[in-house]
Amino acid sequence: MSYLQLTPQQRYQLEALLASPNRIYQYEMAEILQVNASTISREIKRNKRPRAAYQALKAQAMTQERKRTNNTKITAELETQIISKLNQEWSPEQIAGQLALETGSQTISHESIYKYGTFVNLVVMSNFASKF
Repeated sequence: MSYLQLTPQQRYQLEALLASPNRIYQYEMAEILQVNASTISREIKRNKRPRAAYQALKAQAMTQERKRTNNTKITAELETQIISKLNQEWSPEQIAGQLALETGSQTISHESIYKYGTFVNLVVMSNFASKF
């Protein structure tokens, strides 16, 4: 099974399973919800509030908020570093890892670099095509 985020309905089912008086293991919850066990683990880790039981409604709100605020802004300095490393044939994973080592925190994800690289390629191609 590949990783997919839980639907709101699955989150409500997960909340009920976690609140059950009987001990239900995460791998059993995964089988019931028909998702990978790591999806259950990740969902609980990312969306359980400290010192509170898992709440599906809050988990859904937290997920939506992350989707809204997860836009990486590429500064001119960061853009220069990315282009330089791409020109040296570094992979986006290598670039993200190196930038994280240099700054001490994750500056940009490799997914954002892939998206950025696609954007740059489209701009270059459109500029190239407009010359003819």
